[in-house]
Amino acid sequence: MTSPAETPGSDAFMASLAGLAHGLEGLAQDATAVQIREVRLLAAAAALAEQTAAGSPARVREQDMVLRSIAAELGAIMRVADRTMQRRIDEARTIVEDYPTALEAWEAGRIVRAHVLTIVAAGSVLPPDLRGVFADAAIPKCERDTPNRVRPTLEMLAQHLHPRSFQERHEEAAAGRCVRIVPTSDGMSELIAKMPTALAEGIHDRLTRMGRAIVDTRGERAAGVDAEIVATDARTMEQVRADLLADLLLAGTPALDDTSGTTAGPLGKIRARIQVVIPAHALAGDDHDPATWWVVHRSTPPPPASSPAGTRNGSDSSPIPSPARYSQSTRTGSRRRCAATCRPATNTAGSRDAGKPRYAAKSTTTWITRSAGRPTPATFATCASDITR
Repeated sequence: MTSPAETPGSDAFMASLAGLAHGLEGLAQDATAVQIREVRLLAAAAALAEQTAAGSPARVREQDMVLRSIAAELGAIMRVADRTMQRRIDEARTIVEDYPTALEAWEAGRIVRAHVLTIVAAGSVLPPDLRGVFADAAIPKCERDTPNRVRPTLEMLAQHLHPRSFQERHEEAAAGRCVRIVPTSDGMSELIAKMPTALAEGIHDRLTRMGRAIVDTRGERAAGVDAEIVATDARTMEQVRADLLADLLLAGTPALDDTSGTTAGPLGKIRARIQVVIPAHALAGDDHDPATWWVVHRSTPPPPASSPAGTRNGSDSSPIPSPARYSQSTRTGSRRRCAATCRPATNTAGSRDAGKPRYAAKSTTTWITRSAGRPTPATFATCASDITR
């Protein structure tokens, strides 16, 4: 610890800081060595289970039973559940067998454990024979950035390397859309809906805008006939969203819509709005590069040409390059205005106008029409801003 006399910038302070940094660096190296030894040991446990069940007629079932037995034994040593240990064994085997170059880079200190796990997560969508190629391309990117910041780039890289088109994979995944209920404690349950990202984002956005209209107009509504009821409304935004969802699904409309006489207007007129960043090559019709679009910070396929055109009151477009290959950009006036309203695909923060009642009635869904006899891909909201490092 530094003494009060060791002020920032002094020789004593810098010497103490250098000592702390040196000690932490050595500790990080020791921790890396231990973590890599653990990964190799757990991968060896998976190989042992496979070798033990190799001669069994029911190989798959036998291997699973052996692996569960090994996981239970090792889990008791590490004081974790057998299922947790089995997951760690599977993860270690994936790293050793599918991403050997990433393991070598980790061992050499070029990247850290979080980088390796990010590579594994992003490459999980790829066939096993392409994961090595993906790791080779991902490692240099990981060396230049933190795991969280490099994750969107790796996800985009995996999309570009996948042998199947994103549209094809999305259609296959959309076939598994469903709604299910998971009972929890105290008379509560979780209602889970699996659906295309664009629809899920639109639903959440509309609930948020309606909830914001209710919360922001409490002062205006307090002067009305239901002042006593409004005064007792201390619900959070999460609670308001949940109540609105129940009203819309059970009654078709909000049970109580008392915002009609306020600046927010009726809740029923609030439209869903999503922000989509479209790579420039998608608008140019480049079929050699998979046209992956981004809804906020999640990937989504382009809409089919037969999708009905939505209404809009206006929009501001500014095409950008592919986020995976973006280097620099000149900020035009149009782009600066758009950047103040929208956010990049890798930015999880909402836009400046998100949830404001005066923007609630707008639908920025945009469809580009055919011009000069050449078909132009249809697009969602053309709010696009700079992608910066």
